[in-house]
Amino acid sequence: MNKIHSLAMISQDFISGDGNIIGANVIIKEGCKIGNNNKIEAGAIIGPYCEIGDNNTINHYAYIGGDPQDHDFTGDKSFVIIGNNNIIREYTTIHRGSRADTKTIIGDNNFLMAYTHMGHNSRIGNNCVLTNVVQLAGYSSLDNNVVMGGYSGLHQFCKVGSYAMVGGNTHVNKDIIPYSMAFGIPSKVIGLNTVGLRRAGFSGEDREIIKSIFHLLYLSKLPFSVAIKKIEEQYAGNPFANEIVSFYKSSKRGICGFGYKKDQEE
Repeated sequence: MNKIHSLAMISQDFISGDGNIIGANVIIKEGCKIGNNNKIEAGAIIGPYCEIGDNNTINHYAYIGGDPQDHDFTGDKSFVIIGNNNIIREYTTIHRGSRADTKTIIGDNNFLMAYTHMGHNSRIGNNCVLTNVVQLAGYSSLDNNVVMGGYSGLHQFCKVGSYAMVGGNTHVNKDIIPYSMAFGIPSKVIGLNTVGLRRAGFSGEDREIIKSIFHLLYLSKLPFSVAIKKIEEQYAGNPFANEIVSFYKSSKRGICGFGYKKDQEE
């Protein structure tokens, strides 16, 4: 059974599962669907055209599904898709796609803290943390298990690889490879995310392999294209190498360069 406050304003075509709590002054616009056991707190706005899974918490005055901030947007039907077990804190904004039938996507088990923003057609994988006021521009993306520090932002089309950590107030204008740490204005890779890998349960052997790949890519002084070829040869079939190589080859913005920070261990 759903618990819907009498002051909530909900479109007649709204589709919902069971066990949802919808607070006062919530607005749910046309074309929206939610699963089970979601909590939508007072003042939040959902829609139009949002699909939300199960066990999500959407806090006060978050706005999910607003029009994209794109001069070329003509009002086409586009979407926001949100998975399961996400926490979306107060005043977060998530814009839907800027072209017909396109999507802005959030996976599962993510934590978007207060005042974060996801631009049109951006994407977040699973198990990511976006600290307060993180800003993702249109078409940017985070792979799984990424941590974004407060006030950091991604340029359009930039992506951050899995298990990477981006420091607070960092301006990311090129892609951040998996397993790394980045910091600065503009962003520079400053080492491996060793603490994050250890906390995530990577074995010592796996961490050493990732470290060796990282050193070959960033500390060998080889051009990236040459280093990538060597990684392919020396670590053929290794899943960590494959992920980094694939990430590099799919990059549209180029990958972020190295900039050692004195108080940061590699």
